[in-house]
Amino acid sequence: MPATPPHNDDEIRFNKESRSEESKPILYLANLDYEIDELTLMKFINLNGFNPIRAKILYDRESRRSKGCAFVQMSTMKEALDASNSLNKQDLHGREISVRQANTGVY
Repeated sequence: MPATPPHNDDEIRFNKESRSEESKPILYLANLDYEIDELTLMKFINLNGFNPIRAKILYDRESRRSKGCAFVQMSTMKEALDASNSLNKQDLHGREISVRQANTGVY
C-alpha cells in the first residue's frame, strides 16, 4: 500500500514542534523506498538501537508521491552521530539508504 502524504495540519504541527526543539539534532535520510512511511522508518531506526523523536517523509506537492527522503529528529547529538554512522549505507526495503546530519535551519 503506498504511503499517504500527511495532511497540511500535520505538516504545520510538525514544523511548529520542530522549531520549539531547535536544539535537537536532525538527520537527513535519502534513497528511501517510495512506499516507506514515517512509522516504518521510526521502527527501522529503533530496531537498530536508536530512539528517534519523530520522522518526516518529504512528498511532492503536485503528485503527492514520496520524494524518497526524510528528516528524522534525534534526542542528542551523540545519538544522531552514532545513528548516522551506523545506519548510513544500510539496506532498507531493498535500497541502500544514505544518512547524514541535516543542514541547520531545514525547517
